[in-house]
Amino acid sequence: MLNNLPTLRVAPTTGSADGQLPPINVVIIGGSTAGIKTAQSLVKTYTSQQVRVTVIDKLDHHYHRIGAARALVDSEFAQQLWIPFTNLFHCALLDSTGGHTHQFVQGCVTRVEEGAVYLEEQDRIIPYDYLVVATGSTLAPSVTPEPPNKIDYLLNLGYSRKGIAQAQHILIIGGGPVGVEAAGEIKHAFPEKEVTMVHRTTELLGSPLPLRFRQQVTQRILDLGVEVILEDSIDLMDESNLLSAYNLHQMIPNQMLRTFRGKTITTDWVLQTDGARINTDFLCTLQTDGVTSLVGPNQRVRVLPTLQVKDPKYPNIYAVGDVNDLKCIKTATNALLQTDILLRNLKTCIRAKMDERQGKAPKRQVKLASFRDKNDTMYLALGPQKGICLLPMGFIAGDWAARFLKSRDLALTGKWRQMGLEMPVSPSPSSSMT
Repeated sequence: MLNNLPTLRVAPTTGSADGQLPPINVVIIGGSTAGIKTAQSLVKTYTSQQVRVTVIDKLDHHYHRIGAARALVDSEFAQQLWIPFTNLFHCALLDSTGGHTHQFVQGCVTRVEEGAVYLEEQDRIIPYDYLVVATGSTLAPSVTPEPPNKIDYLLNLGYSRKGIAQAQHILIIGGGPVGVEAAGEIKHAFPEKEVTMVHRTTELLGSPLPLRFRQQVTQRILDLGVEVILEDSIDLMDESNLLSAYNLHQMIPNQMLRTFRGKTITTDWVLQTDGARINTDFLCTLQTDGVTSLVGPNQRVRVLPTLQVKDPKYPNIYAVGDVNDLKCIKTATNALLQTDILLRNLKTCIRAKMDERQGKAPKRQVKLASFRDKNDTMYLALGPQKGICLLPMGFIAGDWAARFLKSRDLALTGKWRQMGLEMPVSPSPSSSMT
């Protein structure tokens, strides 16, 4: 796919007072898995005198959401899911001053305009030449409580953990990856509990994953002793279910919910795992070509396979990971694969801009890489010791591969290492309840 080179819109191409060209500004909105990888790859490639990277996030910690399901049953593990951004740029190349000027900014983005990001705090404005939207998605409140900070999160999650521990019967709404892993974690911690899962398709998970893999995942969940109700759904806003909807995070013994097909389920605790939320409202202020909005009806950013937004006016704006509308299963694995394509394209454009600034003849066009989802990789943890993996070429592996690739600590130790920090306490596979 051929794309015109992005035109820098903020930094002047003339020299500064000391004769040095100003750096190219790359702003990344979101300290998600994809956002962190993008930032660290750039600062390891360019000094801040060449490319200055700014990461903006509403939190002062990175939330390692891969471990969200285990946090429902393990209090020690839950505390380790919040990793400070304090050493995000530990891997940065040093410039001629012996340091760097990359920055992490904690703040809430209110709007994006051409060449500028606006923050809620005192109307602060951060200029950009290239913008990467990597805000990810937020899991349903049952899995990730609403308060966007570590202290309130742990407090609310403690209520959920206590409710799960006390409940005899737990209902999981949604049989996607989060629901499947939540069922595995609960049955590992509390094998005696009754767990029911309701999912709207013929097998757990969803297309375009191979049917054979979905069938084996469904069987593994059944083998754990989970009751699985397929081709059905529960609308918590239905009149018959409103009591449970209003008390979603409370222990209500023997509450009854009715499915779309009329089945009545009696449960003590409801865990809703579907319905991820996307925050892209801040992009609505961008002036588009007038034909389509940058944001689709599902709040995901419309992008090309190159990860650039679907508007020829903004070839310098990218969206990566869960926040975009590419047709693929939204997993951390796919987010990282997309990030590889994003970085390849972004660095290509940065090199072209550097050549232009140095007076070299610009190329008329540059060929950018495209993301193609192969739907051939997924790792599912069913507790610390079990799991199932879909590997390339359709190979399906069981517990031994899952333990090695994901289940043991859900990549938490590696994430702390990536952030340049030592994890205070190793994650425990136990089920400590608080």
